[in-house]
Amino acid sequence: MPHMSFVRIILSWVFVISIATAAAADTVRVVVDRALVWTSPSGISVVITQLRKDQTVEVVRRVGDWYEIVLPRGLASVEGSTGFIRASQVVLQTVGPRTAPTPPGRGTTAARPRGAAARHPGIFNIDATYRVGRKDLTRSIPAFADVFAEEGTIATNYGNRSGFAVSVLFGQRIRGQIGLGVGGDYYFRKRSAALEAHVPHPFFFNQLRTATFETGTLLGHEAAVHVPVLWMPPAHGSIKILVYGGPSAFRVSQTVVTDVSLDEQYPYDVATVTGVATDERKGTRFGYHAGGDVSYFFTRSTGVGGGVRYTHATLKFDHDAGATTTGAGGDLQAVVGLRFKF
Repeated sequence: MPHMSFVRIILSWVFVISIATAAAADTVRVVVDRALVWTSPSGISVVITQLRKDQTVEVVRRVGDWYEIVLPRGLASVEGSTGFIRASQVVLQTVGPRTAPTPPGRGTTAARPRGAAARHPGIFNIDATYRVGRKDLTRSIPAFADVFAEEGTIATNYGNRSGFAVSVLFGQRIRGQIGLGVGGDYYFRKRSAALEAHVPHPFFFNQLRTATFETGTLLGHEAAVHVPVLWMPPAHGSIKILVYGGPSAFRVSQTVVTDVSLDEQYPYDVATVTGVATDERKGTRFGYHAGGDVSYFFTRSTGVGGGVRYTHATLKFDHDAGATTTGAGGDLQAVVGLRFKF
């Protein structure tokens, strides 16, 4: 399907970029006899350690006249995994593979390959989303057998489920670049529905009369819980990539049409719907989700980001015997919002 191809292209692009950014990192070399490493580039700051001339360390990002660097082995557990050094005291080395850790007791000229990642093992995303729901929710029920000696139907189209929603995602690294998460979406809509009734004739069999009607506003809700497996490669400077996917559970409710009021006049060749009776139907369905996200962090722990996500479950209402329902929960979504690391 076209939308699935689009999802695969986006996720492939995110994957390629993630591999490229995870494989390389900048380093700086100290050019003064003694360079102090501070806890912060501004405000209240204390010295963590000092680096000697020609010592090299890995760069996380540049902040004004400072570089945020990954601390050498043995110091990360004291004040965190990163510190700040003045840009005037170092020179930027060429971009290359991340330096391997230095064995204990042999000096501290190399940075830990995943030091920056270890400092922020958790993420929390808050997003506004817009989804493109292309499949209409429809429901058809048998009707009129209690009034006529023949059965008819009431078919209602509640429209597609496009619209805005809110979502959250919490994730925690558990081993290397792999993590587990839990997230949720909530979608709410108020929309009229198009109804088509096929009403038996009081005098003739197999001569159903068709009547159409547009209802007033009907309410629909959809809440989803997602449990993704996360791929969380190390950040490249201020840029962080996230790829995820896993099972989902959807809880859907919809105000549905359960009966109609008719206006009929002799010779009863025409039936007109004058009103509807409604009730709420709910359903729990299981499906899946997958997505990719790119974030930009303007502080150590706060940023913004966006991405794409696809969620899906086939809808059916519980305790709705006799009804035929079509539709899908979730769909292709554009995601944008706040990003937090902790």
